Amino acid sequence: MFLYLDFDKSAGKYYYFMFMCVAAAQKMLIDSLKFSREKQTQRGTLPVAGFDRLRDSLFAAPANGKDGDARYELSGGADARDRPVLRLTVTARLPLQCQRCLKALAHELVIDTTLRLVPEAALEAEMSDDPNESDCVAASTELDVAALIEDEILLALPAYPRHEAGHCTAEGEVSTKKDSAFSVLSTLSTLSTLSTSGNSHKPGTLKH
Repeated sequence: MFLYLDFDKSAGKYYYFMFMCVAAAQKMLIDSLKFSREKQTQRGTLPVAGFDRLRDSLFAAPANGKDGDARYELSGGADARDRPVLRLTVTARLPLQCQRCLKALAHELVIDTTLRLVPEAALEAEMSDDPNESDCVAASTELDVAALIEDEILLALPAYPRHEAGHCTAEGEVSTKKDSAFSVLSTLSTLSTLSTSGNSHKPGTLKH
């Protein structure tokens, strides 16, 4: 649990936001089927630092302010076959580690997914490899929206995050190493040529 502290200069008081966060978290539980049937919508922001499982995948603590928030919108509805679904969109900037240079990488996360609600007992059977089928999630009268968002963020993380071409310090290091290697090969080639030239001789004329 995180404690958020702010100071009101006009009132000269400190405000503790821990209790406000707990109250907000209690409102994150929804009746998923009802939410879908009534085509409800929920949107807001969640602090990235509040996702316990996600923190293990981050390179550093998220920055304060907007860069430390995951902005989401969850809406209910039905698919083309009139099956209950949830559509979730999430945007966030996550501090990951570039697997090429091993330094910080600001990853722009964008999620736009549709999740089909199915009974928990049928969840495994409803899973499909068909790319045209929506992913499934167990319907629940107390679906934890925050946990759902964290699940989808974890699934959307790149397996090998890397800087874009031209923005990675490792590229310059590799280029320098290549230049150095070519320089060594060039020097060796020159020495080899000089050595061969120095040992060369014209065949002598045999005298009888």
